[in-house]
Amino acid sequence: MLRRVLKYIRDNALLQPQDKVLVCVSGGADSVALLDVLRRGGYECIVAHCNFHLRGAESDRDEQFVRTLCSEMKVRLHVKDFDTFLYARERNVSVELAARELRYTWFEQLTKELGCQAIAVAHHQNDQAETVIMNLRRGAGIKGLCGIWPARECRVESVECRVVESGKVRVIRPLLCTTHDYICHYLKDIRHIDWVEDSTNSDTKYRRNAIREELKSYTKAEIEHIAKTAEIMQQFVKEHTKHYGIIGKPLEHSFSKQWFTEFFEREHILADYSEFRVESLECRVVDSLKLEGYNVTYPYKEEIMSHLEQVDEIAKKIGAVNVVKGKKGYNTDWIGFTKAIKPLLTKLDKKALILGTGGAAKAVNFALHRLGIKTQFVSRDASKGLPYSALTEETMHEYTIIVNCTPLGMYPNTEACPTIPYEFISSAHILFDCIYNPAETLFLRQGKERGARISNGLNMLEEQAKAAWEIWRI
Repeated sequence: MLRRVLKYIRDNALLQPQDKVLVCVSGGADSVALLDVLRRGGYECIVAHCNFHLRGAESDRDEQFVRTLCSEMKVRLHVKDFDTFLYARERNVSVELAARELRYTWFEQLTKELGCQAIAVAHHQNDQAETVIMNLRRGAGIKGLCGIWPARECRVESVECRVVESGKVRVIRPLLCTTHDYICHYLKDIRHIDWVEDSTNSDTKYRRNAIREELKSYTKAEIEHIAKTAEIMQQFVKEHTKHYGIIGKPLEHSFSKQWFTEFFEREHILADYSEFRVESLECRVVDSLKLEGYNVTYPYKEEIMSHLEQVDEIAKKIGAVNVVKGKKGYNTDWIGFTKAIKPLLTKLDKKALILGTGGAAKAVNFALHRLGIKTQFVSRDASKGLPYSALTEETMHEYTIIVNCTPLGMYPNTEACPTIPYEFISSAHILFDCIYNPAETLFLRQGKERGARISNGLNMLEEQAKAAWEIWRI
């Protein structure tokens, strides 16, 4: 089994020889074998064990077993106790989901603290078969037939282009090349290592356990065939998946990845969407990412134009790009803003103050003009617009629409807001914030307290994203 697993690690580029690995060990046969194989393979292993306190004395027995095992193997061990039932009640989730969230959150924290390159978990071909069958029963599409992947998303850095793709810590499954029966044979007959059994694994009230019992009637070859089918589907998905993303700095506030990921899943589209924090556009960032299309956010909506071969006529008029396909730039911010603000407008809303002068502000200005509304930029730079200090009571009464296009108030700096005289805001005003994280900024809160109609930028984000997809899919 050692040769088989090490070959699987190499073939799927799961680890480098010098990597430090956080190995998740429950005490069961699968995780014990995983630890033994990785140690024999020469990897530096650190063990993490979770005590969820779900099975009384049995949970404590498992912890003691893992402590003894690590002591005998001379492996560093980290143990964490969780009040899983309390966590599940507080978040109104199942105990199974609570345990998963708790362990992976802790695993990811540990990998960062300890400098590990990966988290190794003990999924094997039986787990793969269970997952594929479960997904089929749910009516899963092509991605569901892929089952469990050898690794899930990780953080990727490019020093040359100063780009960081945001993602979770790398999780690897080196035992997906073997079955549970062979793992038990390896431990019992070859390595002579004990393990402990989880009594809940035979409780068929859990759907996965019921499928596990069903799989006991399958031959080893049948389980391997299902696992092989998942591998074939994974290869198909990898070859046909199109890649999209967003570039900007910062990106902690962005919901674009969540929106597109859910959209692709819902529509069964073979595509993914990633976040790329770009420190500079000095190098050919776009070319290095090899994306079918991408969004551009703060602060690059204007600067990106000089890196493109073509710019759509409307984007040229606006002077900013937030969507790129190939070498051509477009602007969909104005579409999103138009659809988002229209329901708030009345016949009395004739003039708007636009706070900020960046790319988003230019799109908002274009959209308002098309709606027949006069605009006035407000800026800290007096050469670009009306100074904030010039916002008098008369001005505030004259301009009933106020749109925040600055990053002030955006997560994580949620206590900031534009310095306008809020005391002159009334029920006659609309306060629109292009920020959508948090949902209610201090800017909007102050307008709401004075009776103004308010809206954040979430609907604007969704509408511009739909427009972006129409550009990318052609």
